[in-house]
Amino acid sequence: MENNTEAGTLKFKDRPLVRSGDLLYYGNPNDKFIVRIDIIAKKRENNLERATKVSVELLDISGKREKTVKKSERHGLYDALDIGGIWLDRSLSEHKKAPLRERKTPDASPENK
Repeated sequence: MENNTEAGTLKFKDRPLVRSGDLLYYGNPNDKFIVRIDIIAKKRENNLERATKVSVELLDISGKREKTVKKSERHGLYDALDIGGIWLDRSLSEHKKAPLRERKTPDASPENK
């Protein structure tokens, strides 16, 4: 994990990683998708807390409300960041490749002709 002190943002694999308590957000908030990681269970080892069970969600944040696209549970924070990064890579690349859909107007449909 690299710490970008110039911008004050923690990054993991060139994506922002923001934490608030047991909740982490991974990805660029200006993109269509972001990953939310919720720490469900922790274990104390050598005076440090380690996440043992986490919930991972891929969120579509392009609309007025966020929408869960994928959800999973993982054992540990690294596994959660790993699958979250894979989901982000795939979703963002598919989103860029998707053609724009044409709107169907009532006049253009074959039923109205």
